[in-house]
Amino acid sequence: MILSLSVSWPIMLQYVIRTEELQPLLAVLHSVLKISISFYDINFAELPFLDSRKHADYCAALRQDRQFFAACKKCDHQHFLKAQETSQIQIYSCHAGLLEGIVPIYDDQSNFLGAIIFGQVRDRNCPNPHSNDPQLAKLYDKLPEAIRSEMHEIGQLLKIITSVIVRERLVTFRNLGWSEKLRLYIDAHINQRITIAHLAQLINRSPSFLSRHFKKEFGQSLPEYMTSKRMQIALDLLRSGEQVKQVAHKLGYYDAFHFSKVFKKHYGTCPTRHRADVKESETRL
Repeated sequence: MILSLSVSWPIMLQYVIRTEELQPLLAVLHSVLKISISFYDINFAELPFLDSRKHADYCAALRQDRQFFAACKKCDHQHFLKAQETSQIQIYSCHAGLLEGIVPIYDDQSNFLGAIIFGQVRDRNCPNPHSNDPQLAKLYDKLPEAIRSEMHEIGQLLKIITSVIVRERLVTFRNLGWSEKLRLYIDAHINQRITIAHLAQLINRSPSFLSRHFKKEFGQSLPEYMTSKRMQIALDLLRSGEQVKQVAHKLGYYDAFHFSKVFKKHYGTCPTRHRADVKESETRL
């Protein structure tokens, strides 16, 4: 399985995570190090690696409290951003007082690829904080233990592992093909006037090349494709309750009359009638 997302223009790169190869790697690290370990993508979204990064029972018990869980995520996110900003391994005490670590991952072009977060380890130098709660005290004692210097050493080991992740392109940015670049650009600028000449410039091709190949790739000419995309969006906006004038403005039409004329030609009914039909249908339901 490959997870991917496209980064906004003008970068036009595809962010790819080869989960089928990354998951076994994390599973081995979890098994050898005996600590929680997981991968977070560039948006601080944790990938679901199941048993390879199972939360400790102690953390699972504490995180049943939503406010506590939110505070834990906030703490981790702050250190995640610091690791991204500094490019340095971060070792810190989490909201629960446990030792955690973050190893940022960068490719050869200094693009941030995400981070490995490890920990849920009790500090060997700190006493059990749950003397008044035998159940939590027992779960706390079951946690793996370490001191900060040992966590730094684990971080250094994982940093070496990240070089394998980069070299094998388990997490990477890929350049998109020209047609996908244009598809994303058009989607992001659907309310603007776009010409073949401008699109050709974006992909470093000639207008004549794009004129010959656009319809082959997209199944329609540029004006037809843009109209089709705009009409699809218009349907969704009208069905969500938007006024015709608002929809026309959002899609870049200079007035509601022009938009209505295009809409009727495309769908065979005017947007006002379509919006009324949707409302009537919803009332019957």
